[in-house]
Amino acid sequence: MVKSGDVRNRPWCWAGRSFNCLTLLIILSLELFSGCGTSYVGAHAPGLFAATESMQSERFAFASTRMIAGPLSGEILVTGGITSNNSAIATAELYDPGNGKFTGTNDMTSPRAYHTATALGDGTVLVVGGIDSAGNPLDSAELFNPAMETFSPVSLPNMTLWQHSAVPFCAEHTSDGYLYSTFTEGEGGSACPAGYDVDVLIAGGFTDKAGDVPSSQAAIYDARTQTFTPLSPMPTAVAGAAAVLVPTTTADAAGNAEPDILIIGGTGPGGMSMKTFQLYPLGGLASSPYGGAWLQAPSLGTTTAVSYPTATVLENEPSKPTDLSPCDGVVVIAGGQPMPSGQTTDLFYLYQPGPEGHFGAIIASGAMQEARVHDTATLLGLINNGIPDAGRVLITGGEQNVGGGFSTLSTAETYMPAVLGGKCSLGSFLLTPDAMVTPRWYQSATAFRDGTGRVLIAGGKDAATVQATAEIFTP
Repeated sequence: MVKSGDVRNRPWCWAGRSFNCLTLLIILSLELFSGCGTSYVGAHAPGLFAATESMQSERFAFASTRMIAGPLSGEILVTGGITSNNSAIATAELYDPGNGKFTGTNDMTSPRAYHTATALGDGTVLVVGGIDSAGNPLDSAELFNPAMETFSPVSLPNMTLWQHSAVPFCAEHTSDGYLYSTFTEGEGGSACPAGYDVDVLIAGGFTDKAGDVPSSQAAIYDARTQTFTPLSPMPTAVAGAAAVLVPTTTADAAGNAEPDILIIGGTGPGGMSMKTFQLYPLGGLASSPYGGAWLQAPSLGTTTAVSYPTATVLENEPSKPTDLSPCDGVVVIAGGQPMPSGQTTDLFYLYQPGPEGHFGAIIASGAMQEARVHDTATLLGLINNGIPDAGRVLITGGEQNVGGGFSTLSTAETYMPAVLGGKCSLGSFLLTPDAMVTPRWYQSATAFRDGTGRVLIAGGKDAATVQATAEIFTP
């Protein structure tokens, strides 16, 4: 276990990490004998962390969102969070990757922490739920206008929630029906096809101040009308779950993959972590908006129930296949905290999506280099963007408890996909040679998606110290 940056000046393959050295030799050997049918993205985990300008406010449990359109496209909006006085704040600020500076902007309409903030296709950002400065759950939402740099309230339909899930997806509303899509266009696959809006599914979360009562409520935000439509409830109430939009193996008339929304794990009733997979189908709803029914699977073969896992969809440009294309759409589910034990896990799983409206399967499982929770997981970019480490997943920081109490991690690692016999296989996690400048948990990690593969890591806590510091990972 590595804490508080004590590996920053060590070579990556040192005696205390003999497992990593062995892994490196094995992968190098596999690359030399590529005729065996195995493809890897490189054989090491390069990348450096360097400090950048600090935020204007210290904060953890906040939201950090890269805007995908409009006058502030490419800039990162930071909202809310908790400061050292243990109170949620309403302040917001903008980070410009071009000059590396944070600047203040107008406050939100309410202090918030443990909320979600989702970039929409018109350049606005939808902010939902969270807790206020007194720790009370919020039943409100608001919209950030990038042209005016102001926030305005949006009506939320009888939902009080924090530590909930927010999943954006592409939707086209026509007189003939409704079409849905994954994000497939633009830099880093961050934009919807022409004519589609970005809508958002909101699901789960805690409804009480103590964080004891999870919710099964769900709703979808329609960006055209700026309204929420309530959905049928999830089969199991959860908070602190992972949630992703997955491309299924079913194609629409244009040949694009129809999407489903997958909710993974989380804290369920009685404070117990869940193994459940809950699926909301979008792709088959051609005539009725959001009329689908939730599906649930008990575990799909996962061995550990966890709260606060991370989930990242591996992706590549569909029009430009590579050796790793068999891994497109596979979900990397990693880490988390089995409750009520409180110890963290290093397990990870690969989930392969199935047909639209049906569950896929867990196709492999393994272990990260560190057990961790309240960490971040970020896709480093698409293979064909020419970015070093593109297609990998960057894991940073978090907390670790393997039996001796919690400690804050400065380590980072990347997941390297692998293909064996034409199919996506286990792959591996390797520690980066450089640790973060500052150990942190409940931080944010936001990819620039500017063709460089860089990621902004900001805020969080180093043990009990709330951070305003920020740093950039460069592959």
